[in-house]
Amino acid sequence: MLLTLSNKSVNTAFLALLTLFTHYGAMAQDSAEAVESGKNCDNTGCIEVDSWHLAVALGVGAKINPLVNGDDLPLVILPDIAYYGENWYWDNAEVGYQWNASSNWNIESFVSVNTEKALFTFWHPGNLLLAGSFSSITAKPVGDDEGGDTGNTLLPPTSRVSNSASSEEKVSVDDVAHRDWALDGGFRFHYSSENSEWALTLATDVSSVYNGQWLKFDYSNKFDWQGWQIQPTLSVEWKSRELTNYYYGLDADDNLPGASLYEAKAGWQPAIKLMAMKPINDQWTWLVMAGYQYLHGGMRRSPIVNKKSIITAFAGVSYRF
Repeated sequence: MLLTLSNKSVNTAFLALLTLFTHYGAMAQDSAEAVESGKNCDNTGCIEVDSWHLAVALGVGAKINPLVNGDDLPLVILPDIAYYGENWYWDNAEVGYQWNASSNWNIESFVSVNTEKALFTFWHPGNLLLAGSFSSITAKPVGDDEGGDTGNTLLPPTSRVSNSASSEEKVSVDDVAHRDWALDGGFRFHYSSENSEWALTLATDVSSVYNGQWLKFDYSNKFDWQGWQIQPTLSVEWKSRELTNYYYGLDADDNLPGASLYEAKAGWQPAIKLMAMKPINDQWTWLVMAGYQYLHGGMRRSPIVNKKSIITAFAGVSYRF
């Protein structure tokens, strides 16, 4: 009970702070100069202020699903949709506000669809949109005793899996209870130089689905090689016990006769992502993407998980309208 109240308090405070900062950010920008460059840039190029970015990637690819009996996800047609105003933006499954978009550093407040649900259903922005398919990538394992709560309060000791790697019992994802969609709200801090970018993202569940938080740090660098623009990204992400346990834990709601229950812990996890682009003409671009995400211990030891990582790959072309 104390843990539940504590996390609800954290989420309430986080949401209040998000609303407050967005409000005062908007007031400050009303008297500020327009964006100096007149553009917002992302992995697929720059977008003029007050304009739409519409593109679609066509090719062959897949995301390997780590869940027991989970279907691997085909990547064939991936839309990329965005709109950037001077401050407000909509980028695929995320809506946000940029406080000082003309500077080398920037702070965003945002609301986005949480990506964990993407492993449980095909019809999710994380599987259907170009950015979603390659954005939830993360970085550094710290062993089987990753930092975080042991979570002894939710399940009685006699019915709980011990969180040890020796547990071999596996459960099909088709046999567990439905996992709901969730909305996250948070802040993202950017610092960019000519060819590199650092980003720190902090987010919490604002939909009261899993009542937890996550934190992510990204570093990316881009360079040219034989006409290709190459951009590797290294990431590290922390997922709270509440987030991990909601999606990968097992409790009485899963109604599994004879199966041990499992309470997942928090943890850090690593990832690497690589994107390569080569223009064909003004609208067509060769596009190759690959990602490797190592699952943290609380996820790997879950009875509904039978792989240690998520591998994603895609090769094709992108057309920009």
